[in-house]
Amino acid sequence: MNFDITDEQRLLIDAVSRCLAEEASFTARQAVVRAHGWSPSVWSTLCDLGVPVAVFADTDGGLGGGAMELALIAQIGAAALAVEPITSVLIAHSVLARSAPAPLRQRWLERLRDTPAVLVPAFASTEATVRAEVDGAATVLNGRAAVVYHAPCADHLLVAAASAGAARADSLYLVPVNAAGLALQSYTTVDAQRAADLVLDGVRVGADDTVTTHDPASVDLAIDLGLLAVSAEALGSAERAVALTLEYLKTRQQFGGPIGRFQALQHRAVTCLARLEDLRTLVLLGAARFDGPTEARRTTLAALKVVAAETARHIGEEAVQLHGGMGVTEEMEISHHFRRLIATSIRYGARDEHLRAYAEARFATAQG
Repeated sequence: MNFDITDEQRLLIDAVSRCLAEEASFTARQAVVRAHGWSPSVWSTLCDLGVPVAVFADTDGGLGGGAMELALIAQIGAAALAVEPITSVLIAHSVLARSAPAPLRQRWLERLRDTPAVLVPAFASTEATVRAEVDGAATVLNGRAAVVYHAPCADHLLVAAASAGAARADSLYLVPVNAAGLALQSYTTVDAQRAADLVLDGVRVGADDTVTTHDPASVDLAIDLGLLAVSAEALGSAERAVALTLEYLKTRQQFGGPIGRFQALQHRAVTCLARLEDLRTLVLLGAARFDGPTEARRTTLAALKVVAAETARHIGEEAVQLHGGMGVTEEMEISHHFRRLIATSIRYGARDEHLRAYAEARFATAQG
């Protein structure tokens, strides 16, 4: 299997990395978090680079990217501690690119050309927390959605709902944040990003804003895109945490020399590097297998999320430990990566949930 990055992917990576380095440095990020929670200016620049349309087919007017581009950009955003809705938008756009009817895709892409609109997913599992009922030509949504990342930044939400009689979410709808009957309770998450809890009380959605109905596979696909993206975020943040820690071990002086000369600390750093490479391999494998057989995709992504959660927690804790008391201060970048890693480890399901899913999938395959 070829994991090499193409020239086009490398150009996109370099452009996004430069943008975040120049406009969203750690110091600038801290000021943005205190003032507004995110930077529309940085988001506008990312839109100019084509980031939001990277996962749409070139025939639709996008950049022709797919699961690999989603993973690569999510990785870069997390390494830079970006608080802009990069990953959330790419997850939602990947769902539209793969599941939405052509007229809806075209209408949304036309809107993106006019303004840097923001669409984010309002789900993290197939649990039926929102119900959909048909009322004439419209669909009425009722229910709740918790911890919707970047909802306070969004213009539209991609809502997963369970149709009448369904035990789990099986339909997807576009809902404007100013829709009648929709209420948001906004707050800042532990990793300094913006999120909200949603209440939908009689929200009406027309046929033009219906992505899929009675199609559980489309919701499964949407969840899998989220799993790949947040695992890639864990990789990006872990990479940066390890780099910061190695630099600290080389420069922190104690007992007449750098603390990195102590073998016990070297062993701990090497363990972090080894776990980082395991996660990197699985992220690339998950992206490469995404458009293959469904069973292989689901099994790989379940394994990926388990490794991502374990690696995020291990590297986050080790990085703070190796920095000592300074590792938990607001002024140190490493403390923010620690919080990002811990939050990422439980998004789209915690380790134990996906370990069970992996075991069940492997057991079913063996029985088959």
